[in-house]
Amino acid sequence: TFLTIQAAIRLVQNPKMKVLLWLSEDPSGLTKYRAEEILNKLNVGTHLNNIDIIDDMPDHLTKENFNEYSKLFSLYNLVILDPLIAFYGGDENSNSQARYFMNLLNKMAKDNIQSFLIIHHSTKPNKDDISKTRGAGAFIDAVRLAYEIKVIENSLEREVSIIKDNYGV
Repeated sequence: TFLTIQAAIRLVQNPKMKVLLWLSEDPSGLTKYRAEEILNKLNVGTHLNNIDIIDDMPDHLTKENFNEYSKLFSLYNLVILDPLIAFYGGDENSNSQARYFMNLLNKMAKDNIQSFLIIHHSTKPNKDDISKTRGAGAFIDAVRLAYEIKVIENSLEREVSIIKDNYGV
């Protein structure tokens, strides 16, 4: 969540960028407070005017409310959803349900010419898996880029690894 807020702040330094942060795990008002604190520490001379923050628990994205979400999200270049599971109402381990959900997000991104940054929590560490993504593999299969953020033991630093890259970045 800290990194998503920081990314949003850095992106809106371009005045043409508009970002929606929908972070549903924190109590109401905490996300805005955290964003203001991060903004002050970054000292980038920008403001939160091009970042809208929603910290309510969302309704699950479905075919029935797709147009409502699409209309709301169409106002933004980037939509950040944290965590994915708050927007997903299916069986987390069902590839067909996860694929259907991800197809809705991909259609919205294509229709609105925008990007989504989706935060999804990981499973417990397992050395046999390339990705520690919790639930269905379709969550990763449906995206163009996937990153994994790991805590560096005994440090405040994080390690970011690419686990999927369709663009050859």
